[in-house]
Amino acid sequence: MRKVDLKFLVLAVIVIFLGGCQTTGSTNAVTSTGDAAPALCKVIAEPNPILIGEYTCVVTGTNSRGVHFSNPVSYRLEKLSNNSGYSLYYSFKPARGSSLVGYQDATINGNTMSFKAPSGRTIQFVAEGSTVYFVSPTSGEKFTMTRK
Repeated sequence: MRKVDLKFLVLAVIVIFLGGCQTTGSTNAVTSTGDAAPALCKVIAEPNPILIGEYTCVVTGTNSRGVHFSNPVSYRLEKLSNNSGYSLYYSFKPARGSSLVGYQDATINGNTMSFKAPSGRTIQFVAEGSTVYFVSPTSGEKFTMTRK
């Protein structure tokens, strides 16, 4: 009798778990890697092809206390396989302070791609010729990005 109750309990837990895992197309579903599902970018004008792909750079500078820093920034912009749009995965992991890693609700307008960080600052990438730049939200300085 106890064995049957345990099987029933396990089955009930599995059914409840699987029912809660159904996605409804929202952008906050979780993928098999544990990341949020790709958010679709708002496309005003198709992106310059040079923006598509994976890029990285190191943002350097001096903070308000005179401390030098070097913070890695990277992104991956890809066209979704079902041609439903583009997704942007962004990673900023400073030595100190808050990281921002995951899919972002970006706006693409030809040579520029941007989104609002939780801090309220605009994060922007710009394509000029055959080069992609990360534009610092604090100083406006452009940092050359390298394709991964």
